[in-house]
Amino acid sequence: MCASARPLHSTDPSDRHHGGCSGKVTHAAAVTFCLDVAARLCTEHELLTDVALGVGCDTRKQPVWTSTPCGDSSYVTAPGESNYHFSGEAPKACAAEGGAAHAVCCGD
Repeated sequence: MCASARPLHSTDPSDRHHGGCSGKVTHAAAVTFCLDVAARLCTEHELLTDVALGVGCDTRKQPVWTSTPCGDSSYVTAPGESNYHFSGEAPKACAAEGGAAHAVCCGD
């Protein structure tokens, strides 16, 4: 994890990303969403240490893609706010890349 990582998303309401939010998308679409704002998907460690806290876009309790692989064509998803992971309300999971989760982007 890069200590200076920060969450990023598009703030241009005219873009193709629902006014700056990705909505639930596949892993490939999440990667593209982040590349479009010159960023990358956050790692599992970054999400679990609340780098995405306060990003909005309804990601607090919702699954968010990470760049952390967890099997063949699968990646860790975790809620955007660690409280919900640790409470068991929205635990982290290993999701197939064709599944649906939100994108939260990190930049260095």
